[in-house]
Amino acid sequence: MFDYLAHQVAVFRRDDSCLVVAAYDLSQHPLLSHQPARAALVLTGSPQDFTVKSHELRLDGSDVLAAAAPCGHLLLSLEVVVPERRGVARARYAVSPHEHGAVSDLLLLEGGDSLPTDLVAALPHALATTRVRADRPLGLYWEVQGLSSTGEDVTTVLTVTRRGTGWLRRAMQTIGLATPRREVSLEWAEVLVPRADNPGVAGRALALDLSSISPGPYRIAVTVTTRGRAAIMVQRDIEVVRP
Repeated sequence: MFDYLAHQVAVFRRDDSCLVVAAYDLSQHPLLSHQPARAALVLTGSPQDFTVKSHELRLDGSDVLAAAAPCGHLLLSLEVVVPERRGVARARYAVSPHEHGAVSDLLLLEGGDSLPTDLVAALPHALATTRVRADRPLGLYWEVQGLSSTGEDVTTVLTVTRRGTGWLRRAMQTIGLATPRREVSLEWAEVLVPRADNPGVAGRALALDLSSISPGPYRIAVTVTTRGRAAIMVQRDIEVVRP
C-alpha cells in the first residue's frame, strides 16, 4: 500500500545552514495508524550530499521531524513506513529557504492561550496539515533575522485573502479597479529583541480567529519592515474547513 502523506513543512535559517521542519499525521489513515512505524526526513542537494533524520514510533497522532542541511535548493522526502501493513505514506518535492532570508517561513500551529517565543517551544504545537478548522484558533510562528542585539523597531502587516476569485474580479485587480478581498487584516509596530541563545533572531507568534471566514482556499501573508530596509513578505496557503 502506498499513500500520500498529509503534512506541513517550514524552513528556518540557522547561521550557514537551514533547519527544515516537517509535521505529519497518519491518524487519518485507518490501515496505517496505530501501528509500529519508521519515519524519515531526507534532504539532499546532490547525490553526494544528503541529510537523514529518522526515528521509530507508534503513530497514534501527529509527529514532527526536523533536520539541518546546507541552505539552497533541496529535494525533500518525508516517508513513513509501516512494516506490518506493508504500507508507505510519502511526500516528495523541492524546497528552498525564503530568497531574502531575513524572515522565515510561516509555521502553522494549534492555537491556544500560550504562544511560543522560540522554535523549540513551537514544534510540539505544529499542525500536521495546511487544512485548518474555522472553529479553532490558528496559531502562526515565524522568525525575523538580522536584528541588532539591543532590538529594532519592526512593523508587521498580516492579511488573510481568499484565493481563486472569479475572472472578472481578477481582471479588475490587474488594471487597478479592485483590490484583493482581505478577510483579515492586522498591522502593528513593536520592538523585537533577539534571544541571547540565538543572536540576531527574534521569534514571533500570534493566534488568528477564523470563525467568521467561510470555508475555502486562503493565503496568509506576513509583511515585515525594519527601519532602513525593504519590506519582506512571506506567504502560506491554507484551506479553511468546518467540522
